[in-house]
Amino acid sequence: MGMDRYTGRSVSGVEQVRQRVEDVVLTPVGTRVERRDYGSRVPDLIDEPGDAATALRVSSAVTDAVMRHVPELILSRVRLIPDDAVQGRWQLRIEGRLRGEGVELAVPMVGAPAS
Repeated sequence: MGMDRYTGRSVSGVEQVRQRVEDVVLTPVGTRVERRDYGSRVPDLIDEPGDAATALRVSSAVTDAVMRHVPELILSRVRLIPDDAVQGRWQLRIEGRLRGEGVELAVPMVGAPAS
């Protein structure tokens, strides 16, 4: 059980994990006092070109951060895809297993690799 970061209501299960993944992925490493290892390298890649090499670096950074900070989510696939709703914006699509169940998470990126 946790608290929804936007509404303050109780949240659990897949939605709680999605919020945790979003938080760890979008937090730059070294910016949390007392938790200097928390976060990911994704914010460092925001202004990189939107090419295959950057997508691979983002995927690697997401995988590393999730494995360290959200260990109950077992990743099987991480993709960086264009957001159809907003031109120039990207989404992370994460597939994996949570407590034995298959899950797919969509995490909007604030900022994005340049297209």
